[in-house]
Amino acid sequence: MRSLLLIIGVALALLVAGCGSGSTSSSSTATEVTVKTDDGAPSVTLPPGPLPKQLVTEELKQGTGATAKTGDTVVVRYVGVVYQTQRELDREWRHPFTYELGSHQQLEGWEKGIPGMKVGGRRKVIVPPALAYEKLGGSPPVSPDSTLVFVFELLDIE
Repeated sequence: MRSLLLIIGVALALLVAGCGSGSTSSSSTATEVTVKTDDGAPSVTLPPGPLPKQLVTEELKQGTGATAKTGDTVVVRYVGVVYQTQRELDREWRHPFTYELGSHQQLEGWEKGIPGMKVGGRRKVIVPPALAYEKLGGSPPVSPDSTLVFVFELLDIE
């Protein structure tokens, strides 16, 4: 009988410890989630599992043109999603965006995630907080600990 009471007591203690009143944020999604867009931009698929600590790139469509490198002025269109909230962060799909790679005008995750793309290609880039807004602070809907997921299409290198 004492063993049963001890087991029940330990189970209750673990249950109470797991139900703290502080807020927590999930560090992963249970299953793959796709955030759909409404203007012809691609949907953004958030992979299941733990959040990556390093930059992750995935070729969605291999381009056939010139290869982007630091110092190039690139023309991209993109859609970005906050991994934790599954909400769209930003989008420049209808109006392509031009900037110089390596100029530090954009997130460090962009600076490291776009080089190597070929014109005509599409790439998903998962940007951990350290390469996103962790150092800059961020603003709603982006907190400093947000992991961001972008789908880029490289349209041109000027």
